[in-house]
Amino acid sequence: VLVSEEVVDQLDSFLTREVGGFRVKGKLQPIVIHELLCHVEETDEKTKKVCELFAEALHDFRSRSWDQAIEKFKKCIERFENDGPSLFYIELCEQYKENPPEEPWTGVVHMEKK
Repeated sequence: VLVSEEVVDQLDSFLTREVGGFRVKGKLQPIVIHELLCHVEETDEKTKKVCELFAEALHDFRSRSWDQAIEKFKKCIERFENDGPSLFYIELCEQYKENPPEEPWTGVVHMEKK
């Protein structure tokens, strides 16, 4: 389940992970999206570690360190099978390696479709 940062700010006792900043078609301002994972009391160590690793990978993505980001996103998939956000970013990093995003780079993903 994906939710905006505004929704996360109103939640108590839920573990979320930031998925990134996105600018959707037709909107000027980007929004920060989080994945709603579970109640905090249900969180296991594996999930915490994947969240930490994903945050590191997202930092590498924002730093344009495509290969480092890909490796960390792949590790997320090893620990969290079929991790949709990691699969999304691996594909995006591969695209950006071939066709780098325009400057100035803010790390915001531009979505062409609603």
